[in-house]
Amino acid sequence: MSTSKLTSMRVVQALAGQPRTAEEVAGLLRADEAAQNLTEATVLSELEEWEARGFVQRLQSPGDDDGPDLWLQRRVFANETERRLVAHLTVPRNVAGLVHELRADPNVATLTEEHAAGLLNGLEGKGLVVKLGDVDGDPRSAVDLAKAHADAITLPAEKADRHVARLSVPQRAWRAEGDQWVMSQKAHDALQVLA
Repeated sequence: MSTSKLTSMRVVQALAGQPRTAEEVAGLLRADEAAQNLTEATVLSELEEWEARGFVQRLQSPGDDDGPDLWLQRRVFANETERRLVAHLTVPRNVAGLVHELRADPNVATLTEEHAAGLLNGLEGKGLVVKLGDVDGDPRSAVDLAKAHADAITLPAEKADRHVARLSVPQRAWRAEGDQWVMSQKAHDALQVLA
């Protein structure tokens, strides 16, 4: 992207669920010192790049075919449950482990394994999670699969090693059984940008 990553994300965040023109977005962002020199052309370029990634949508200008296009932030997650489910997949997890982690969250405490599995399958279809498959109880294999998968979130070595060490404890071994899931890079970007 042609601007800093933070400024680029602010372009999308400036839409905040409300249709705006590139000029309006530039005007809103100029109040920020880091974006004072932001031009309408730069904002338009950023919006086009975010459109290609599926985070914003171009709308026709109302009543005027020659007027400036309106831009709208797209909904990536259908609801808060989906967002919270994906947010807990920064390391490979099975469905039972994911539901166990979410029990502490009062907004999704009643989520069942069946419901979570159904949501994960739907999210996989949207490219928001990656199914790594069954690793026969080997947490290192799950981490290696996540690191090797082109669509999976980047897993830093230190975090991966901590995850493997935690699941190597016999009381936690059940969390490495069955299909493992991890957040996609697309979902990671969505969580950062659409926060």
